[in-house]
Amino acid sequence: MTNNFSSEVLNDVADEVRADSHEILDNVVGSEADEDIRISNLRQLRLSWNESQTKFWSRFGVTQSRGSRFEKGIGIPNSVAMLMDLYLEQKVNDTDLLQARYISDQPKELVSKVNHVINKNREHRA
Repeated sequence: MTNNFSSEVLNDVADEVRADSHEILDNVVGSEADEDIRISNLRQLRLSWNESQTKFWSRFGVTQSRGSRFEKGIGIPNSVAMLMDLYLEQKVNDTDLLQARYISDQPKELVSKVNHVINKNREHRA
């Protein structure tokens, strides 16, 4: 019974943190397609998860020093903002992001995957 209570409490806390995170990211300023996105309260989001800058930002492929600049109001590239949004929407998790980082560090594998998809699409059309 204690385990169920503990997991219910943890789920409630996780839901509250997610809700707070979404509220924080709703404070987007200047989200033009060609511009970097400025999000206020990124530091507050990170601290609400009790994470260091290194742990928080490395999840999105960002160095600690660059993440620090984002927290100070420097615009975030759209690609990082998209990853953050997918993560907060729970459409990707830490494992997904780690796998994506591994693939991006292995350009030959990425090229191979792209070529495989192209060939598969050609076969499908034929």
